[in-house]
Amino acid sequence: MNSFSKRISAWGEAHDFNHPWKKTTDPYSIWISEIILQQTRVKQGLPYFQKFLRKFPTLQDLASASEQDVLSLWEGLGYYTRARNLHASAQWIVNKNKGKFPSTYKQIIQLKGVGPYSAAAICSFAFDIPVAVLDGNVYRVLSRYFGIAEPIHKEKGQKLFRSLAQQQLPKRGHAHYNQAIMDFGANQCIPVKPNCLTCPLSADCEAYKQKQVSLFPVKKPRQKQRTRYFNYLVIQQDQHYYINKRDSNDIWRNLYEFPLIETREPLTDLRNSSDWPKWIDRRGTKVKPGPKRYSQLLSHQRIEAQFWELNVTPMASIKHYDEASKVHRKELKSFPFPKIIRCYLENN
Repeated sequence: MNSFSKRISAWGEAHDFNHPWKKTTDPYSIWISEIILQQTRVKQGLPYFQKFLRKFPTLQDLASASEQDVLSLWEGLGYYTRARNLHASAQWIVNKNKGKFPSTYKQIIQLKGVGPYSAAAICSFAFDIPVAVLDGNVYRVLSRYFGIAEPIHKEKGQKLFRSLAQQQLPKRGHAHYNQAIMDFGANQCIPVKPNCLTCPLSADCEAYKQKQVSLFPVKKPRQKQRTRYFNYLVIQQDQHYYINKRDSNDIWRNLYEFPLIETREPLTDLRNSSDWPKWIDRRGTKVKPGPKRYSQLLSHQRIEAQFWELNVTPMASIKHYDEASKVHRKELKSFPFPKIIRCYLENN
């Protein structure tokens, strides 16, 4: 074991974070944790991991669940494609792989939603296979310590870091080392203002010696954020509301929402607007003044939503929606909604 690996492993022994996925070698539990923790911090992901395993304790439970149940449990975590991929992969394992979780890197990386990092983590922690993990935390630690300025979003940089990460992997205790270096990046060598004075690696860290810690790792420029204006029609008709399922190749696919009008600019007056939906009987509809406003920031876009509350008489015509889209207000909580709609429902 080289000096770098020794110090990382020693740090890991002194800073043993008591997360439940560290106490098991069950590939199903480890897989669930790795998918949840993609693009999610541990503090936020832990409650989801716990309730996910309570609801779906086995692969068979997850595979036999409906997609709506899976998405409902995922609600608020974001990046819903992860949940859909989990569900699809569980069904594939149960129906096509005789219920046996794949046990090699080549097999595991074929699962939907599993990339090189997740495959390596499952191999290492569940099957004790000596393969290095390489997530954002590990990229940061390696790039700073070795002073590597190769951009991590390019193939050349990724190939370089994969090779370097594998070289640092000790022959013994590789699973412990893998967990330690991820924890080190998440808690010691953090993205902004790391405490280098208490770091056991600082004496040999190239970025620290050059006073360029904040410059590593080198990433691609941030994508320009766009703003979208959503106008939700909260149509109440005799204690019932109209909802529909998002099925386009856009954000929140397969989640539910109120009827939506997307505009280029904020809408100030729905009733007298040319955007008034023709399928709603204007004469039999009352629009409550002052829409409720909510915002949600996604990875590359900001959603500015207005919830227009409409009260439609029982006899008024709603031409665009059939009875299947009409649900009683008490049933709303059973549908998976985007976070921004869930916030509106909880506050109103």
